[in-house]
Amino acid sequence: MTYYKRKSCQLILCQLCLSWFIGLVTLSVSVNAHSESADELMTLAKDYILTHLDPQLKQPQVSITPLSHIAQKPKCEKPPQITFNSKQRVGNITITVSCVQPNWRQYVNGKVSGLLPVVVAAQDLSAGQALDQSQLKLDWRANSQVTNNHLRDLTSTEHKSVRQFIAKGTALQQHHLKDTVLIQKNDLVKIVSSDPRFHIEMSGMALEAGGIGQAIRVKNLSSGKTVKAYIESADTVSVR
Repeated sequence: MTYYKRKSCQLILCQLCLSWFIGLVTLSVSVNAHSESADELMTLAKDYILTHLDPQLKQPQVSITPLSHIAQKPKCEKPPQITFNSKQRVGNITITVSCVQPNWRQYVNGKVSGLLPVVVAAQDLSAGQALDQSQLKLDWRANSQVTNNHLRDLTSTEHKSVRQFIAKGTALQQHHLKDTVLIQKNDLVKIVSSDPRFHIEMSGMALEAGGIGQAIRVKNLSSGKTVKAYIESADTVSVR
């Protein structure tokens, strides 16, 4: 009889231990199911970066700096909010992953690399030479070789001239160019209205030189009055 009692106690003890172990495992799974792990935070950041890349970036590569395991955060009631810490989308970047309820914030560092377009001189360019697209081409360079001053679109060279000699193959930067003077002082011009509802056309004389979009003083030859007008082309200015 004593033997069976002992067996019964051992069986009950084993069942209690098994229940305790199952409960512990269940609790552990439950805790993990309600937390954002370091790997999950890194994945969120990388996915966000990949969907917000510089639209001109070619062959993009994204790497995330590993987070410590202690970066694990409580599970958000709603999807976490993700934002860039600056306007920069290429090179070294930082992403903020945050949650409102419960309230927490995690910074994730990463690096974005790839190729960016730059405007390159297709031939030698002389100082003062007015540019047209036949003298230029787009080339792809590693993002580490491209600065914010580089021109990345051929349209940015419209109505521009070269300040200095530029050798063939040089990637153009903003300081290489200047506005092309379209109208010289004392040039005869046509004065029109910039408001499409009214048609005004008068003869005038430029009292100043200027390039596209610039405001200059123009003398109305009919009234003799001086008006402020904006250069639209080599022979036309508009009043606003």
